[in-house]
Amino acid sequence: MSITAIILAAGRSERLGEDKLKLGFDGRPLLDHILEKLDGLGFGETLLVSRDEELLGMGAHYGAAGVLNDGSFPGQSASIIAAVNASKPGNDYIFFVGDQPLLRRQSISTLLECRNRHAGKVIIPTFGGKSGNPVIFPSSYHAKLLTLSGDQGGKSLVSSQEDAVYCHFGDSLEGFDIDTRQDYEHMLIAGSRTVVVRGGGDIATGVVQKLQHTGFHPVVLESAAPTAIRRSVALSQAVYDGAVTVEDIRARLITEVSELPGCFAQGVVPVLVDEYADSVSKIGPVALVDAIIAKRNLGTHRGMAPVTIGLGPGFTAGEDVDIAVETMRGHNLGRLLYSGAPTPNTGVPGEVGGVASLRVIHSPAGGRLCAIRGIGEAVDFGATLAYVGSVPVIAPISGLLRGMIRDGLFVRKGQKIADIDPRAAERDNWRTISDKSRAVGGAVLEALLREIHTRRTSHEH
Repeated sequence: MSITAIILAAGRSERLGEDKLKLGFDGRPLLDHILEKLDGLGFGETLLVSRDEELLGMGAHYGAAGVLNDGSFPGQSASIIAAVNASKPGNDYIFFVGDQPLLRRQSISTLLECRNRHAGKVIIPTFGGKSGNPVIFPSSYHAKLLTLSGDQGGKSLVSSQEDAVYCHFGDSLEGFDIDTRQDYEHMLIAGSRTVVVRGGGDIATGVVQKLQHTGFHPVVLESAAPTAIRRSVALSQAVYDGAVTVEDIRARLITEVSELPGCFAQGVVPVLVDEYADSVSKIGPVALVDAIIAKRNLGTHRGMAPVTIGLGPGFTAGEDVDIAVETMRGHNLGRLLYSGAPTPNTGVPGEVGGVASLRVIHSPAGGRLCAIRGIGEAVDFGATLAYVGSVPVIAPISGLLRGMIRDGLFVRKGQKIADIDPRAAERDNWRTISDKSRAVGGAVLEALLREIHTRRTSHEH
């Protein structure tokens, strides 16, 4: 006997304040996760009950037939009745909710096998000892399902233990669904591997590498015209070039959040132009890391993700971010702050090879930059590195030109535009991520893993 898969997606999400099924989870809407899991399991038909055209369209992408519930009749029963009436006669029914992204495909298959062994019984899953969804009803319940009213669910029709078979699963998170903002954040902590990184400069790239190597899915949000100095080791260059590789990390420019899953599957870091992080709610990350290194906060706040981390001056741990990371070179580089702020911006770069302020070059004028020398070249004191308009940019020390802002960009007077490394022994290191970037990246990874562990543990207890 065939079975009809029914996804109930017509709720109003009143306690959450917005349609929960459109919220992001690992780069995709919550509903999309259930639709993908059902695809290819051999159902006789799949029906999606909703009052929202966008959600119905999402279902159609996976071959689910839409059943419109316009909300005229409140309660879950109205969706159940609409779906039963629309289903093929004689089919059994399996009812899913759309906000259960941690449900495993294998668990669905196990429930279907249980149904094959216990024909005529209602199959009810339990997750960590608590009953949940999806529930399977034999076709003999057709008339009973049509008698439901208000917010009654199908399980209310099971009058005795003999009528049902319980299929037990140990992971309570599989059965977890969302009613409140707190539920949503808990689900992200429990199951999301996506981390949004604001900025794609050299420090951010060190952070991304640590995250990518440890199984997270970093997503870089950049401006339309990045101004990274150390461009040779900055994923932000993907904005200009379409794709870039830094050491073993590949990045690709994308234009839509819907492209994230494809990048994740290929092991590619997606770079999206989104200066104000408007896409975060669609992405559904477990954490957001502000790695812009602007010396001030450009809009990051703790409500953007379950875990928020700010790098360097401009952030206060416990106020605008959960954790701040010290980025000033020296003894405290990479220190995690759970209250207070990192060292304020002194305006003096950290010392490298005995040189501090002279190694960083600021624009002598405002205008378009025309580069004369390239990153990786050895330059002598007094050499002309570039022009800003007609004003020459002169090397204040000898060394390796480790970084320079992209040729052709407009710069303002006083803007940092180049970096010279005076260390003779470091002449080949302009091609690789710096020691500072790796240290900060490691600190971010520690902060993230610690925070996830702490929050998961506290929820369990």
